[in-house]
Amino acid sequence: MITVERVIDLTRPIREDIAMWPGTPAPSFETGVTVAHDGFFAAERCSGAHGHASRCACALHRRRSDHGGHPCRATRVPGCGDRRLGQMPGRSGLRHLGGRCAALRGIAWPGAARQRVLFRTGWEAFADDHERYMGPAGDLHFPGVGEEAALLLVEQRGVVGVGIDTLGIDPGNVSEFSVHRHATLPHGAWNLECLVHLDQMPPVGALLVVGALPLDGGSASPARVLALIG
Repeated sequence: MITVERVIDLTRPIREDIAMWPGTPAPSFETGVTVAHDGFFAAERCSGAHGHASRCACALHRRRSDHGGHPCRATRVPGCGDRRLGQMPGRSGLRHLGGRCAALRGIAWPGAARQRVLFRTGWEAFADDHERYMGPAGDLHFPGVGEEAALLLVEQRGVVGVGIDTLGIDPGNVSEFSVHRHATLPHGAWNLECLVHLDQMPPVGALLVVGALPLDGGSASPARVLALIG
C-alpha cells in the first residue's frame, strides 16, 4: 500500500508561446465549438511530438526504423506504444547540478533496481525568456547530461529513466546527441525533458508517475509527470 502525503506536478503546461526546439512548429489551438452556439465547448490542439512542454522520448527518437519508416514493432525497437512504458511508475532520485557536473561516481546510491534519476539545473527559471532558456538563434546553449555520466547511470546503476528541467537531455551545444544515441535510448531507458518544480522534490524516494500517450510507432509523447511523496 502506498501512502501519499502530497503530489508534485512536474509538467510544464502547453501554451502557444512556449519555448520550442528550433524548426518545430509551435502548438496551435483553435476553438471548434462553443457553449453559446453548440451547447458545449471543444477546441482542437495541434503540435508535434518533440520540442514543447514536458515530454517523454522513446527509442525511435534517435534510432532508425528497420521497417521502412512504418511503426516499429515493440519487440524490435520500443516506441511510445510499447507496453514496457507501462512500467514507468517507480522511485526516483534528484541530482542538483547547480551549474556544474555532478560527480556521480562518488554519490551514495539507494541500491534498488530500476531507479529513475532527475537532474535539476535550475533552468526552469528562464523558461519564459526564450533566448536565455535556449540560447540565441542558431546557437543552442543549455545544460545537459554528459554521455559518460549517462552510461554510468544505465550500465552500472540500473537506471531506467532520466529526466531534466531543460529543453533536452543532451547539452544544447552538442549536435551529436550522444546521450540519446549511445546511452539512454539504446539501453531501453527513456528521457523526460522540460520538467518543472524539481526544486520541490526530495533528494530520494519520490514515486514517479509518467503518463505518456500510447502512440503506435511514436518517437515521443507529451507527458503528464507527477511525483508522489509519501
